[in-house]
Amino acid sequence: LNNYFVDANANVHKLIMESDVICGGQSSTTVESLFLGKRVILPLFSDFENTDYFKQFPWRNYLDLFNIARNSNEFEKEFYNILEPSNFSEEFIQKSTELYRKCFDDTTGKAIEKYSETILNIINQHKIN
Repeated sequence: LNNYFVDANANVHKLIMESDVICGGQSSTTVESLFLGKRVILPLFSDFENTDYFKQFPWRNYLDLFNIARNSNEFEKEFYNILEPSNFSEEFIQKSTELYRKCFDDTTGKAIEKYSETILNIINQHKIN
């Protein structure tokens, strides 16, 4: 694809904030995007909702937060729909914050430090043993 590239050094949060349309699946980026006030297209193609994997899909109880596309035609429709300005309800904000906390256990911006500290503690415990 001519308009697709991978940049390992990109700042994902800057990209989210600069983007008009976010599309994602089972990625923390989708949750971060919602939390940052972006609308997100969640492609649930190929009858995904009727698979065994969907039963384990972490966002399955939060589908109302996303613009759902079940096929390429719906995806195109949702893409252009997202470009229209939208206000988020208080319920949407509360539920997206709930999902964010569920995934990151933090809304203060200190999640990376907390996870890094936990990982280092586990590594150090195994060095001692």
